[in-house]
Amino acid sequence: MSTFPYSLLRSALLQLAASSAIFAGSPAVKSGDWCEALRAGPGKFRDNPESPYLQSFQLTNRIQWQTWFLDGEDATGNSFHHSGNEFRRFRPKVKIGFLRYFSLDLAANLVSDRRFAGGERDLQFQDYDKTVLTFDIRKAFDVPYFDMLDISYGRQKLAVTQEALLAADDIITIERSAISNQLFGSRYPTGVNLRFGKKPWLATLGYFPGIDRQSFDNSTPGEAWYAAFDYRLTSSWTLRADAVLNRFSASVPEISDDWAGSLNVIYDKQPYGLIATFALGDNGSAPAGRGGDFGGVVLMPWFWIVPEKTQAVFQ
Repeated sequence: MSTFPYSLLRSALLQLAASSAIFAGSPAVKSGDWCEALRAGPGKFRDNPESPYLQSFQLTNRIQWQTWFLDGEDATGNSFHHSGNEFRRFRPKVKIGFLRYFSLDLAANLVSDRRFAGGERDLQFQDYDKTVLTFDIRKAFDVPYFDMLDISYGRQKLAVTQEALLAADDIITIERSAISNQLFGSRYPTGVNLRFGKKPWLATLGYFPGIDRQSFDNSTPGEAWYAAFDYRLTSSWTLRADAVLNRFSASVPEISDDWAGSLNVIYDKQPYGLIATFALGDNGSAPAGRGGDFGGVVLMPWFWIVPEKTQAVFQ
C-alpha cells in the first residue's frame, strides 16, 4: 500500500482554494486594467527559469456553475417541466516547477452537487483530479534524439479517444459523445506514464496499478496498461490511435471495459475542423445485458462563426 501523504495534500488544497480567487501577489495593474491582469495570469506567483530550486509557482481555481430549464413531453405523452442549478466544478490547482527538471501538477475537486437527482450539495474534499509528478528526462540528460522524453507518476487521465484527450474547457461540445464517455468516463487511475517523441510523432505508454479516487493507494486488485500514438501528417491533419487493457477486479466500476481502443482522424484549419473516431471495445461480463463487444463511429465537424468565440458543432 502506498504511503503517499495525500491527507497533507488535501489540507493544502483546501487552504489554497480559499486564496485562489484573489489577486494577492499578482503584478500591480492600473485602475480599469483587470481584463489585462486576467490575461497575464494573476495566479502566477513565481516565474524564474534561471533559479536552481524553484522555477515557477502558479495557482488557479476553476469554478463552473450552470442552470437549466426543461420543458417537454415523454414517450407516454405526459408533459414535464423541470428547472434547477448546480455547481458542476470547484477545482483548485497548483502547478510547481522545481529543481530544473521536475514539475508537480496538483488538483482536487471540492464540490459534489447532487440536488438535480434529489441529493444535496456537499462542499468539501471529494477526490483528486489529475495530480502528477513529472521528471523531464530529455532535459536532465540532454537526450538529442527526442523532442520530448519524460516520465510521470500520479493520478493520470486514461484518455481513450481524441475527445477524452481534450480538457473539459477545450472540448468543442456541451458533452462528450456516448462512445467517448464509455471508453473514458473521467477515469484517473494512479500509475506511471512514459512519453517520448520527435516531431511529427509522439508515443505514450502507461501502467496503472491503482484506482482509488481519494488517495494514491495501489492496493486495489488488478492493473491496467495504456498506449497511445499520435502522428502529425500535415499542419492540418493528425492521426491518433489509443488503447487500454484492463485487468482490474470486476467490482471496480471506474474501468468497466476488458479492453478498448480507438482510431481518430483530426482536421483543424480555421475556420473549419473535424474529429472522426472509430472505436471498439469489450465489456466482458458487464451486468444488465451490456456484456460483450461494442463499437461505434463518431463524426464531429465544426465551424467558427466568430473566431475563438462562437462555434457551430455537429455530432
